[in-house]
Amino acid sequence: MYIGAVALGLVIISYTGLKFGYMPYLERSIEALDTELKSLEGQVTLDEQEEFLIFYSQLLNLEKLLKNHIRPSGILEIIEASTLPQVYYRSLDFTLEDRAIKLEGVALDYNTVAQQLVLFNRTNEIAGALLRDANREKEFVVFNMDLTLKPEAIIYQ
Repeated sequence: MYIGAVALGLVIISYTGLKFGYMPYLERSIEALDTELKSLEGQVTLDEQEEFLIFYSQLLNLEKLLKNHIRPSGILEIIEASTLPQVYYRSLDFTLEDRAIKLEGVALDYNTVAQQLVLFNRTNEIAGALLRDANREKEFVVFNMDLTLKPEAIIYQ
């Protein structure tokens, strides 16, 4: 019984402290913030508020556009960074819908073509590389490869 009375007494003291001490403090703080907010509202005109809203809306629209913006130069950067020095390309055809690249290239020998295929398959931005054909022409090997890029490889970031 004694513990219950002590607990009840603590609850009553806590409630009284919150009700008559902390609650008025919070109300005064809210009133001070309201007053400060009203004074700030007077400093910014309606035209300035409207201009800010328009600007903010434009920023949001720009952000949405950039998230889905295709960066074609990124394709060339990926190809350049993952091409062996003994390889050069005659043609490159890119299809956006399936993120596919068709390459026609020239290499020193079949071993270099195989190394290039392995390098493309190890490149983070490339989902897969497939050698379609390779034929010897004089002292070089001409090859055709299909690459599939990962979606994040061509999205502007």
